[in-house]
Parts: sequence; C-alpha cells; structure tokens
Amino acid sequence: MMNTWDFMILASLVATAGAGVFYAMAAKAAGGRGPLALSSSRRKGVSRDITYGRALMALSFVTLVIASVGLLSMLLRHDFRFEYVVNNSERGLEGIYLVSAFWAGQEGSLLLWGLFSALFGCLLALTSKDEEPYAMPWYALTQAALLLISFRMSPFRMLDTAASEGMGLNPLLRNPWMAIHPPIVFAGYAAIAAPYALAMGALTKKDYKGWVAAGTWWNLLAWLLLGSGIMIGARWAYAVLGWGGYWGWDPVENASLVPWISGMALLHTFLSQKARGKMVRTNIALAIVTYLLIGYGTFLTRSGVLSDFSVHSFADLGISSYLLLLLAVIGLPAIVLYVVRFKNMTVSRKYEEIYEKWTSRDFGIFIGASILLAAGLVTLLGTSAPLLTGIFGESQAVDTNFYNVTNYPLAVLVAIVMGMFPVFRWGTDELKSARGGLLGSLVLAIVGTIAIIVAGGSGAVYLIFMFVSLFGLFTNLYMLVRTIRNGIKHIGSYATHLGVSLVFAGIIATGGWAVTERVMIPIGGAAETAGLTIEASAPRTSTDGSTVYVPLKLYKDGKLFQEGEPYMQKTKMDSTLRHPMIHSTLTEDIYISPLTLSGSTAGMSTMGGTELEVKKGGSVSAEGLTISFLAFDISGMNEGKVGADIKVSETGKTLYEGKIYMSVAVANVEGSSVIIDGSSGEFSLSMSGIDASSGMIYLNLAKASETTTTSAGSFLVEVSRKPFVSLLWIGACLIVAGTAIALVKRLMEAR
Repeated sequence: MMNTWDFMILASLVATAGAGVFYAMAAKAAGGRGPLALSSSRRKGVSRDITYGRALMALSFVTLVIASVGLLSMLLRHDFRFEYVVNNSERGLEGIYLVSAFWAGQEGSLLLWGLFSALFGCLLALTSKDEEPYAMPWYALTQAALLLISFRMSPFRMLDTAASEGMGLNPLLRNPWMAIHPPIVFAGYAAIAAPYALAMGALTKKDYKGWVAAGTWWNLLAWLLLGSGIMIGARWAYAVLGWGGYWGWDPVENASLVPWISGMALLHTFLSQKARGKMVRTNIALAIVTYLLIGYGTFLTRSGVLSDFSVHSFADLGISSYLLLLLAVIGLPAIVLYVVRFKNMTVSRKYEEIYEKWTSRDFGIFIGASILLAAGLVTLLGTSAPLLTGIFGESQAVDTNFYNVTNYPLAVLVAIVMGMFPVFRWGTDELKSARGGLLGSLVLAIVGTIAIIVAGGSGAVYLIFMFVSLFGLFTNLYMLVRTIRNGIKHIGSYATHLGVSLVFAGIIATGGWAVTERVMIPIGGAAETAGLTIEASAPRTSTDGSTVYVPLKLYKDGKLFQEGEPYMQKTKMDSTLRHPMIHSTLTEDIYISPLTLSGSTAGMSTMGGTELEVKKGGSVSAEGLTISFLAFDISGMNEGKVGADIKVSETGKTLYEGKIYMSVAVANVEGSSVIIDGSSGEFSLSMSGIDASSGMIYLNLAKASETTTTSAGSFLVEVSRKPFVSLLWIGACLIVAGTAIALVKRLMEAR
C-alpha cells in the first residue's frame, strides 16, 4: 500500500508531467514567437497556459519538499520502521551526519537530485523570458523521467517489523567534506538540465540566438556547482582515504568529470557565438551532449554494470531499465530534432566556418574546445571499458595509467592554449599588441622551470608540463592585472585559467617529485625516514573496539613540530579504514598513512634494515640473499593475519622455504619474523605490507644487530613528502572564485 511520502513523489511526478503539457500547448500556440509578439487574444491564451505550467512546477517542488522533510524527520527521529533509515543511520550518529544520511544511499540521493531539479525548474521558468514556453516542456520531460526513477527507488519502503537499531552510516561518509559534497554534485547535475532544455527549446522555436544569454549563465552555474563538488571530493579523498592521492580515476569520479569537461568546452564556445556569431550548431550539440553524459554516467554507476570495478558505484537494484529509459527520453528526441534542424541552424549566417586566422581568439576557442572534448572522449572510453569489453567477452577495466598516458599530451596542449590565446583579439591575426605579453610570459616560464631544475626537479615529462603550466599561469596573471582596472567583474575567465594552471602545477609537483618511504616504527620507540624522526607511543582503542589510534610525534633536527593520531577503523562492512596524519605547509605536505599495527614479532622488532618489495612469482636480492615470493596465504584471514609463501636462498642453496605472516587487523595480532642464517651473519626477515591489487608484498630484512627484543609491537606507516600540494587547493579555490565572478557578470548581462 502506498504511504503518504510515496504519494508526494507520485504527486510531484504527475504535476511535472502536467506542467510539461501546458507548456507544450503554450509553445504550439505561440508558434515560435515570444508571448509579447502575439496578438492580444493569442497572448492571453499563451499566458494562461504558462501560468498553469508555472503553478504545476511550483506544486512539483512543494510536494518534493514535503517528501524530503519527511525523510529528514525519519532520520532525526530514528524511525527504524523504514528500511532506508535502518540501512544508513543509527542512534549514536551525530546530528550533521544524520542529515547527510539523507543522501548516503541510492534512494535518498535520487530524491535529493529530484528536489534540486524541481527547484531549478521553477527558477528556469521565472528567468527564461521568451524561451520559457519552448524550453520548459523539455525540462519537464527530464524531471518527470528522474522522478519516475525516484518513485521506483523510494526511500520510504517500510519493514514488516521495526528494527531496534540501524546499521549506521558508512565511516567514510562521516566527514564534514562528505556532508556537503553530494548535495553540491547533485545540484550541478540538476542545473545541467537547463542548458539542455534551452537548446531543445531553440531547436523547437528555430531561434538559435535567443537562448544563448540564459544558456551561458545556467551552464556557468552548473559548471561551478559540479566543479566545486569534484574538488571537494578530491580533498575528501586526500584527507580521509589514506592512500595519499586525490584522484583515482574511479568510474564514479569520471562520471562527474566527463560532463564537467564537456561543460567547460561549452563555456568557451558560447563566447564564440556571443562575440562572433560562430559555433551555433556546436553550442546546441554540446548543451545536449553534456546532459546526455550525466544520464550515461548515472546509468554506469547506478545500474550495477561497474560494481566489480568501482569502490563507489551502486550494486544493481533493479533500475537498469529505468535508467535506460531516462537516456532514451533525453537522447532520442534530441538526436532527431538536431538532425532535422541541422541545415536550418546556420541558414542565415554571414561568416565562413573557417578559422584561418590562427592567432585570433576565435581559433583559440575552437582548438581549446576540441582538445577538451578529446580529453573527455578518452576518459569516457576508459570509464566505459568494462561495458564495451563485456560485449565481446569478459568485462575488463583499463589500468589507471591509461588515463594518465592519454590525458597527459592533451593537458599539455590545454596549458599551451591558455598561455597563448587570452592575449589575442577576436577576428584578427594582428600580433603586435600580443607580442609583449607572450614574450614576457615565455621568459618567466623559462626562468621558473630553470629554478625548479636547480631545486631538484627532474624528468622531462614533468618539466615540460611544468613549463607550459607556468606559461599559462603568467599569461593569465598578466591579463588579469591588465583587465582588473576595468572592474573585478571582468577578471573571471583569467582567474579561472590562473587556477587551472596552479592545479596543473600542483599535480606535477605531487605526482613527479613526491618522496615516499615505508617505515616500521617500534611502539615506544622511534624511526627515521625522509629526513624526519617519527616517534610512536602506545596505541589506544575506542570503547567499541573498532578503532585503534596510534599517537605519533614528528621531529626535524631534534625539534618537535607536529603531533597527531592516525587511526585504523574496522567497519561494519568488514573493511578497514585507514585515516592519515597530515602536516601541511605552503611548500609541502608530510603525509603519514597507517598500514598495519603488529604485536610482538617472535620477540624481534625491526630497528632499521632494508625495505624490499617483490611481486608474486618474482624475486628480489639483498645482503647476498635471494628472496622469492611464491604465493599469498589467506588461510589466517579470520584471525586477522595474511601470509605469503616465500623461499630464501644464497648462491643456489635454500636457507628457508615456508610461510611468513603479518597482521591485517585493527587490533594487535601477532605477525611473524623468520631468522635467516646467512654466510655474512644472521638476519631477521619480516613482512611489512601487502598490495593485493598489484600482487605485491613488502618485506623488511635486517641484521640481528639492527633488531631488539620487545613486546610492544610495531607500527608500519607510509610516509610521503609531497612538495607544493597547496598549489592544487589554491588553484581549485581560484577556479571556483573565477567562475563565480563570471557567473555574476553573465547574470547582470541577462537581466
């Protein structure tokens, strides 16, 4: 039986469909003209239909607000009669995370998306002026398809018997960044529907100019929201997940990144139409494609097709057919209408679609958008690999290195375009006015790159990328200083380009010149690594036994400069969350990721020694010994330890063949060390880490003189010194600020 809250979603769906019908009637009656251009009698009928359409869009929003308030109330009241509340909350959950439980699951996140869609639908209706009767039927169509999925995946399913307690919120989501990241992303998804609807309205109306002003600021808003969400997600991954990175090319990450890249191309091609009347068909196509990419990404991540390849994607919950329906609803009419109107779109143009003036801003927009779309395409192909390969056999994902290799040359080209074309003018290849800015930026980029080499930067791949990034940075800084005298509202694009250049520089510095070492720290003792001394105190355990905190002190040149407690937490899903300790300055981050906490190791605790890594089936040599890794042994997983079958030999003679163990539990579990009696002395061999995804184990080989008897155990950590990672976050903030400035400017122009 349908409950009140499900009825609210259904009522919103019906109201949205009704609004679409009234708007379609208004569009038909208006016959391609704005309401003010109609005769008095026809204008009255059109205005009436528009009024009804607006009222129904408002009703759709109100009913979704009621449903959303209902779900929030259930979470705050711990109403465990509802399955969604049980699956995503518990009584001890803090208030802010009870709120974020709203969008923690698939059902709640779809409702949130629908809520934002209804809100922006009302806003689009009130701001699109003459485009309203033509754009709103298409917007209502997209919203109705989304609400149909939300109704199918309702968060208001009731249990036969109320539960006494909930399962709790995923510990990874218990972070302030994740309290704001999903709402911003879903608001971006909803906003992207507006340029799509406006473009479809333009095709319906056969007027390809009137939609550009509104389409520009809506696309800016969507790009700002989606970009902010992506950057917050990157910060969360860096600060919480403990693997030391901020972007893993996960399919769910890419599902947001690809439409953001497409939207970035559209931002620039809109400028070309506004300034020169060019790229009319391109803008219509990009507005449609960008929203189609949202639909396709939603299908990939929520249908279950990537559940074996993404740590973030949802399992198949039976909505694949509905997601395909969403794609068909937004895609098929768009393709048909675009093909039908293709010739008509530029029938009255008074220019040649040829960019022969390669030192003009026109050409820069064209080539820049082309590069961005190429980057989006290769990322989309990589993300779709499991789906595409599954057609011909077993599904397979591409390695993350695929994205780095394919996007590297495109990113270099983007930086070059950012460094060259902002100083050029529209429609001219006159270089005189641009020469000073270009030469100055090139000189500064050369000097900056030389300074980086002197400071220790190396690697041609990284230095080339850094050089062009500095070129883009200095060019846009030059343009920003020149332009700000005309008012801050004119600097948005240059501030955004400046931010992109800084992000590139941060990626290069952290990816190319970070220093990472693994070190075993004896509990109650200290170890030296990466120019630091790290001291570990006795660990403490949370009251429920799920989390172990290890207090650390960092010293440099004998002076204490940081204290912290990285921790490992066993989740209810039987996985381990490893929360890092981060010391941040403007010039570098010291990033300490906890790996394992071991009890006494056969009475021996390593104090130094050599860290080794060996791949399954391979071998490594050290101290005259050859150590071969034969196979993993997971028979001890239930006891919280994992092992490996190894063989140690010296000049062909086998000294040891058997097993070695390490703890993979949160609480202390004894590992083991192996004593090897070699010709040059006695050695202790212990297992310090594993990387199951790459089939790798990490070992520590130490002479007996480098070990000491202890009963306190040891703490294995990965220590990274990441130079200038701050540039990444500063650049991200500049991108957001620059886009916000540009958005305000376009809103003022559209008024």
